[in-house]
Amino acid sequence: MSSQQTSLYIKIEKNSMVKDRHVKLSDVARMTGTDEAMIRQLKQMKVYSFPQKAKKTEYVQVMTSLKIFEMIQAQYPNVDITNEGEADFVIEYAAFPNSRVCKNSCFMCAGFLWSGVYHHGI
Repeated sequence: MSSQQTSLYIKIEKNSMVKDRHVKLSDVARMTGTDEAMIRQLKQMKVYSFPQKAKKTEYVQVMTSLKIFEMIQAQYPNVDITNEGEADFVIEYAAFPNSRVCKNSCFMCAGFLWSGVYHHGI
């Protein structure tokens, strides 16, 4: 880490499906910036872990980009982050990728998230 300002542009997708219960930043976001070594390390940064013996209702996690930015700045305090993506996003763990529940739950969460944003200004 250097003391000079580094730029990071990050785009987090609204919905991401992951196959590993340990979610890395590269699973949910695309990044570019002025420090390639930092970006390589950030891609490997763990941002969430689904419980090992999760119930079906625990296969979906709604997160905020601010939490991700806090994690990045804890590791790289001099980084200037520009958000090009979503403020809130959904991660779905595809523990059973052929399950009908798995396919439908992402749409339910996205609808719930959209409803809150559209109708309540969240």
